[in-house]
Amino acid sequence: MAHKLVMKLSQKAKLMPFIVIAICAVLAFLVIGVRAEEFIKGYKADTTLLRGTVVSRTDDPNKVEQSSRDNSKNLLGVVVRSNDSALLLSSEENQVYVATSGTYEVFVSNVNGEIKNGDFIAPSSIKGVASNAREEEINILGKAVQDLDLTKTDNILSTTTVSTTNGETREVAIGKILVEVDIGDNPRAHGVLGYVPEVVKRVGESVAGKQVAPSRIYASLGVLIISFGLGGSMLYASVRSSIIAIGRNPLARKSVLRSMSKVIITSLAIFFTGFVAVYLILTI
Repeated sequence: MAHKLVMKLSQKAKLMPFIVIAICAVLAFLVIGVRAEEFIKGYKADTTLLRGTVVSRTDDPNKVEQSSRDNSKNLLGVVVRSNDSALLLSSEENQVYVATSGTYEVFVSNVNGEIKNGDFIAPSSIKGVASNAREEEINILGKAVQDLDLTKTDNILSTTTVSTTNGETREVAIGKILVEVDIGDNPRAHGVLGYVPEVVKRVGESVAGKQVAPSRIYASLGVLIISFGLGGSMLYASVRSSIIAIGRNPLARKSVLRSMSKVIITSLAIFFTGFVAVYLILTI
């Protein structure tokens, strides 16, 4: 009788990893399927900010200013109209409305060269105006969804003079294009963790729904490995010890199974926490 019971538990133990993986996959799908709704929030500003201006946070959490490379670490979004979104967070004292995600018109320039559809966009040396993201940029505003064609004078809103790295000055043009605003790390930035295998990169981007910096991908992989290693080892040790304990003392079956169920629940919680942590690392 005891031998048959041990055999049944052994068969169930073999199926347990697949059951755990299936449950975690369903939970991960539910978490990943939840997306934050786009919204616009009102802020104060010391100067008049035109629609399409790229802005950053200031020391005052309720105030924004024109964004540039100097304050790009506090990059917030782009100035829009109050009716550009169905969800608006504002008060009567706010002066400007800022969108942190979505597709909107943005002031851009050719200070870093031509902008093509699909190029990453980041704050430039011109305040409130974006440009092509360089490898040195930390954050990006998003991705261009149309070309900046400055060969047509109608597309040029204004011109300005900028200083180059060698001390010379040159004139650049400013226009407006549609940009898919999605603030995050610059995927083009190079570093020690700059290389990511293509398969891993695709999985990370499919989860996040956007381009992801290599550092975030490696961080999420580390969390995933730790959570699977910890949860898997606990699950394996619990099932193995339970089978041995019941084989030695069949009368202790209920108490052993009760203890094993607690460990299984704990392992599932670890797996789920790992999935949630990975999702947050890749998306926030």
